[in-house]
Amino acid sequence: MLARKLVKKFRSKNQTDHPAKTGFDRSGLVLPVAGIILLAAGIMQLLGTPERHVTIPMLAQADGLFELDEPSLASQYTNIPLTLPTQIFGAELSVIGVYTTSNEHLPTQTIALVYIRDGWRYVEIDYKPLSIEEQLAIASGRQDTTVTLSEEVEGIFFSRNTLGQCVGEGTDAYPGKCEIDRQLFFPLNEIVIALSGTSTQITDGEMIEIARSILEQGE
Repeated sequence: MLARKLVKKFRSKNQTDHPAKTGFDRSGLVLPVAGIILLAAGIMQLLGTPERHVTIPMLAQADGLFELDEPSLASQYTNIPLTLPTQIFGAELSVIGVYTTSNEHLPTQTIALVYIRDGWRYVEIDYKPLSIEEQLAIASGRQDTTVTLSEEVEGIFFSRNTLGQCVGEGTDAYPGKCEIDRQLFFPLNEIVIALSGTSTQITDGEMIEIARSILEQGE
């Protein structure tokens, strides 16, 4: 009898100290499950946050600048005749601007056109009420090449030293632009036309052909 009581007491104590396992220890799942929930919440937040885009102005911003959608509207703000290029190498006209007051970049009445290709500014064409001599006197950079554009007109290339910095996304919806490091100046009647671009986006040969296509109509 005493032996049976001792065995029974031992079994009772052992069951109390070591409760029977009913499957698995759920406490070990708390951290993994919490991690999965946090990860899922983070993914949902990212998916629910709209992507932010930045629109880069293609023209130099200044007081008195009017940006237009159609070239024909330029005559409402300036008397300078606007001759569009017929050769533009697949680029598209993005914006037309007329500067009705002078600024550090352009004189009053200047018309500026910006063409985009492959999501980047391809060329800016400025029609300025200046003589070629006045333009060369204020041009930044260094004069390096003179080219024949027609029987009567020569163009003058200028180069600028830049860091080659670019801004913008470089997409069709949100085009970007890089620092201008190449310019071609030439006279047309009583104004001067300036073609400005980046050597990684436009070649000298393309600038020359664009200039010639303008001269063919305007001379």
